[in-house]
Amino acid sequence: MRVSVIVVAYNATRTIRASLGALARQTDDDFDLMVVDSSTDGTAEIVRAEFPRVTVVRSETRLYPGAARNRGISAATGNVIAFVDSDCLAAADWVAQLKAAHAAHDAGAIGGSVAPANPESVIGWGAYLCEFAGWAPAGGIRRMPDIPTCNISYKREALEKYGPFRELGYCSDTALNWKLTTAGDAPLFVPDLRVLHFNHERLGRFLSKQAMHGEAFAAMRRDEQRLKTWRRWVYCAGCSVLPGVLLGRMAIRVVAGGLTKEAVLALPIVVPGLAAWSWGEARGYAANR
Repeated sequence: MRVSVIVVAYNATRTIRASLGALARQTDDDFDLMVVDSSTDGTAEIVRAEFPRVTVVRSETRLYPGAARNRGISAATGNVIAFVDSDCLAAADWVAQLKAAHAAHDAGAIGGSVAPANPESVIGWGAYLCEFAGWAPAGGIRRMPDIPTCNISYKREALEKYGPFRELGYCSDTALNWKLTTAGDAPLFVPDLRVLHFNHERLGRFLSKQAMHGEAFAAMRRDEQRLKTWRRWVYCAGCSVLPGVLLGRMAIRVVAGGLTKEAVLALPIVVPGLAAWSWGEARGYAANR
């Protein structure tokens, strides 16, 4: 099995050293490592100077995550393509766990758990729970309709069959994973395949990101499911109760993940975060494009 690891980076000077450092310390170092960079802050220069093992695929124009991942896939040589984000720290056994999972399971996509890399921040906890509570490191191996690309890997034949990633906007990972799920090959979640994620610590940036991602999710859903106008407006109206629905789902995940204390402390962050997502999602359904 040949594994290619792709890190997508955009203005990542704050975290890229830690992210690549974690990948440099893997217990199994037999893998290719590539950074696809479209930054304006010198991220590529840091990688070239400090991580000579890493192949840099550089774009002078800004790439959305899906487009960057497609660029990396086209340059990769592995028969398993793995993704970890530039604001994540892979556990030391991440590559070893990834190889073991693909050897043991006939799944087109295998992903893992996400835990906070900055657990001292209450805002960070709120951001983490809003974005990653569903993939906390708990429970058993199971199929899930979606696993984020900060910690997922695909067999090349699955990417060739169901890809490529959507290149415009965000939520391209969800769109691809939905295709696998519809085909009866939902991504396999392996909790022991772990990464830590640096979460937003500034409330304004977190809320802005939530609204933007909510709108992007609606745009992706509208396109991928070819929603008729009447259905878009039904979804838009439903967003009025969406914060409560999302909070209920989160409560179930929080209890299952043993994060009740952290969730209670972060509740003043979580509630506006879910409201911002819902507002953005409503805007996405209402947009006439």
